[in-house]
Amino acid sequence: MAKIKANEALVKALQAWDIDHLYGIPGDSIDAVVDSLRTVRDQFKFYHVRHEEVASLAAAGYTKLTGKIGVALSIGGPGLIHLLNGMYDAKMDNVPQLILSGQTNSTALGTKAFQETNLQKLCEDVAVYNHQIEKGDNVFEIVNEAIRTAYEQKGVAVVICPNDLLTEKIKDTTNKPVDTSRPTVVSPKYKDIKKSG
Repeated sequence: MAKIKANEALVKALQAWDIDHLYGIPGDSIDAVVDSLRTVRDQFKFYHVRHEEVASLAAAGYTKLTGKIGVALSIGGPGLIHLLNGMYDAKMDNVPQLILSGQTNSTALGTKAFQETNLQKLCEDVAVYNHQIEKGDNVFEIVNEAIRTAYEQKGVAVVICPNDLLTEKIKDTTNKPVDTSRPTVVSPKYKDIKKSG
């Protein structure tokens, strides 16, 4: 079986769901994702914002306007903390959102390393899906599950990515079929709303 890097598997999961807009700020702990996005830059519009809060608010706004999941990314620690306002906006308005957060290298977790934060605990209240990657092997499946859960539960899905794990060589499982069907959204017609009021 062919091998790819885990960050490539992550990007292939985004592609499987026809995600083509991302908002965020590159930085050390999320650079593996950004590097992989660069290799397929013609398939994604990456909006490099000036503050993480703008990224998550823009992602929520994108979803409200298009119906497609909004994606924001940032470094771990202070980066994810700054995403919270837009994450709560998505939660309160019941719109799907995917947050890709960097994290301290897995080998340094629990050592009070620079910008190490318990990101899963931080996101407990806001997220319908909240997972920290523990090995590169299942990145594709985790991102698929996160996106599906965000769509099904109309909420925020958080995938925390220790940077070193995303550079691991893994078996390429990205050729498996992915069920990208989404729940049907039923909306009343404007004239029916007008008539009822």
